[in-house]
Amino acid sequence: REPREGDATMGDGGGDDGLDAHRRVLGVTREATIGDVRRAFLEVAKRAHPDVATSSTTTTRRTATRGGGGGVGRGDASFRDAVEAREALVRSMMYASRGGGGGGGG
Repeated sequence: REPREGDATMGDGGGDDGLDAHRRVLGVTREATIGDVRRAFLEVAKRAHPDVATSSTTTTRRTATRGGGGGVGRGDASFRDAVEAREALVRSMMYASRGGGGGGGG
């Protein structure tokens, strides 16, 4: 778990409830704004969205039940990771901007 050059964890070293993993998914730093997160998400989504990601399981995804279940392509999993990362980061930024930052981050 050593920080790498350009890694978001090279800041204050404090734990932040898994947000560093979300930042890595989108390729943003701790200093990223909500706009930066949204732009990074769009870039990842263009590559990973199940409708455009090239995968041999694309037809399986189309025939899967609407609830999500199993049998989805690899692109779908990375798209879900990106969606989860965007939601978590934007939610935490909005919460922090409202004064509920809890635990201080600088």
